[in-house]
Amino acid sequence: MTNIQKLPAFVFISNLWENYKRKQDELTKFKMRFLEHEAYKNFYDQLLTQYTLKLQGTVDFHPSYYAKKAAEAKAREVVLQVAKDGRINQCYRARVNELRKRLK
Repeated sequence: MTNIQKLPAFVFISNLWENYKRKQDELTKFKMRFLEHEAYKNFYDQLLTQYTLKLQGTVDFHPSYYAKKAAEAKAREVVLQVAKDGRINQCYRARVNELRKRLK
């Protein structure tokens, strides 16, 4: 039979803490991507109308090209500000509740 060495208690607790922390980081990243996607959808619709009216009659790229770039930048900016303020969970919960209400 082989000798099995038991891990000291502090190493076990440390591993538990690291796993918990890693899962929380993954969850936060998921929430940030979700919020960024939702903000992008909102900004894209607004900016598409704005760029369509602005570029009317000019030979240039399609307005959706400009709207996409601007919406991505604005969505990223908004989510970073929310993260800076420490309101990721609050905003995520509010958006999920709003979407649930729409489905009912």
